[in-house]
Amino acid sequence: MKKYSGWLFDLYEHPTKGVVLWLVGEDGKRSSFYQDFETVFYARGPVEKLHDLGIFIRGKYSKEIVRLERVTDKEDLFDGPQDVMGIGFSKIRLFKKLFREVHESFSDLIFYDVDVPLTVRYAAAHNV
Repeated sequence: MKKYSGWLFDLYEHPTKGVVLWLVGEDGKRSSFYQDFETVFYARGPVEKLHDLGIFIRGKYSKEIVRLERVTDKEDLFDGPQDVMGIGFSKIRLFKKLFREVHESFSDLIFYDVDVPLTVRYAAAHNV
């Protein structure tokens, strides 16, 4: 893989390729790149409800589109570490639709990281 050094000046979602990054190189030249990027949000609630949520999501989306995982140490500001379900997907445009479906059907669950902007997610994931 070719290494590129410069300054990030723009970042936005691409309909099919994750994110688009625009960088200004050390030589002053602007370049754009595509990068796969997974977006994850979390659901917290009784184990039975999380199990039902997993069945609901699997009934609509394949493992290739949506990744489900059990996370045993998600930090809650007030309640400390919690067991949650991580719901990850690489098609960023799917996020709003998926979360709307999940929230409408499971409004009694607590959700984390649903309102974090893409730029902040990317910066946190890549120490930008």
